[in-house]
Amino acid sequence: MNGELLQKVDCTKFLGVLIDHGLTWKPHIDSISVKIAQCTGVLSKLKHYLPKNILRSLYLTLILPHLSYCLPVWAGTSKKHLTKLTTLQKRAIRHICCVDSIEHTSKLFSSLNLLKFTDLIHIKEAVFAFRIVNNLAPPYFQQIFTFNCDTHGHNTRQSRYLRLPRFNSKFLKQSLRVRASSTWNTLPNEIQRCKSISCFKSKYFKHCIENY
Repeated sequence: MNGELLQKVDCTKFLGVLIDHGLTWKPHIDSISVKIAQCTGVLSKLKHYLPKNILRSLYLTLILPHLSYCLPVWAGTSKKHLTKLTTLQKRAIRHICCVDSIEHTSKLFSSLNLLKFTDLIHIKEAVFAFRIVNNLAPPYFQQIFTFNCDTHGHNTRQSRYLRLPRFNSKFLKQSLRVRASSTWNTLPNEIQRCKSISCFKSKYFKHCIENY
């Protein structure tokens, strides 16, 4: 580029995200897994001395940013890689609540008013879709998404659903376009019809917590 020879690398960091040559996102997940595991270890020691509300604040400060940063970009990785983060998150939640390692976590998430990792993914995808539907996203993204009504023209209940593109590969199936559209189309109409992002996030969050 510009007369300079570019070096081929297997992985590089861009804006804090490790991008590998195959877009598996495994290096990035491995990296944040190490950081989260260290923070979880801190919680396991502090749980004997600090109250639950302080431990929860530490989770929000030390762990949640690693789980949520640029999440829509790398959440299309394989379930095997995501499971590692899910396990670490559950371990942290059990430490906060001072329960055994085999304790079910759904009620713990509800009591702490925190989202499970899978729902963190879904709410990020849903917010992205909300921006698309309400023309709040950059033009490039607006152009690659279409509505059901754009293809059949009938005013049905699903006319404002995002149209799922046809895909014949696992790579496309895991793309943000497919994931965001699928998440949006499964939302209750009450949530889809929100007029602001803050209202949308609030109702979606409440919807998730109520189902734990």
